[in-house]
Amino acid sequence: MTKGINMQFKEIGVLDKISNDMIVKMELKQEKVIKSKKNTYEPTKKLKDIKISMTFIEWYIKTRQLKGGYYDCYKKEPTRDEKEGHKKIIKEHLNLNKYWEKFVMEKDQNPQKEGGKLRKRWLYSGNNYRRMIEPLDIAKHYANGKTDYLAIRSNHYKLLETWSKEDKKDVDPSAGRNEAPNLNEDSCFWAYVEEAFISLNELKMSGANGEDIEQKLKPFMDYVMRGINDCSVSPDIFLEGSSLMKWWSEYEAYAQGLYTSEFAQYMNNGRYTSYR
Repeated sequence: MTKGINMQFKEIGVLDKISNDMIVKMELKQEKVIKSKKNTYEPTKKLKDIKISMTFIEWYIKTRQLKGGYYDCYKKEPTRDEKEGHKKIIKEHLNLNKYWEKFVMEKDQNPQKEGGKLRKRWLYSGNNYRRMIEPLDIAKHYANGKTDYLAIRSNHYKLLETWSKEDKKDVDPSAGRNEAPNLNEDSCFWAYVEEAFISLNELKMSGANGEDIEQKLKPFMDYVMRGINDCSVSPDIFLEGSSLMKWWSEYEAYAQGLYTSEFAQYMNNGRYTSYR
């Protein structure tokens, strides 16, 4: 690079007037500019490449609509016919996590003043990834017999969610929204469902009556109802065989009609069938 700078000064006839220190300073500045351009380009290129993995996951989501939804399908042991496809999804799941964990760590440790359009592009992609992929992490967690996912939630998911909220801090998330999203806005939705399942079973084992159970589980039901009213939960949560519908079936059977929450009334009246 020094040779190139010398040649440029020689061409304009000022080489003998420039000190070596000045040439070194200019070389370092040029290296910094090149590095900055390279760092701006590479994340953009990688974002395009990683879309291939996202395409496989999108296909998986669409093809699990009649099987209780992709969350519950991923949590279950695949059948013989499903094993090869399941292995492929696991591979893409791990590829996406590896990419975004590294990407978010770099952004957190070395924040760059990049253009607004570029930041919005990767932030949008990152949160689309979070909403699509974190449920798979949750499914794996509870399938392995573990509990309290939120206590061990990966920091890169937290940061993506925080950055997204900061980016939209002046925007009402429910403003103008009149239809349900394809993916839950809260990527931890299924963790709350799993914990509600655990709480319900513990209450049943303790011999709690229907009224006591409703009081204990009211915060969870209020949380789901807010998602419905805000159109921030996907219609997939109501698919036959989903964890939420299994939870509701058990709750309804045990409570024996002794419930007054808005969510319980919503479910009991069958209004969920028209949620779109």
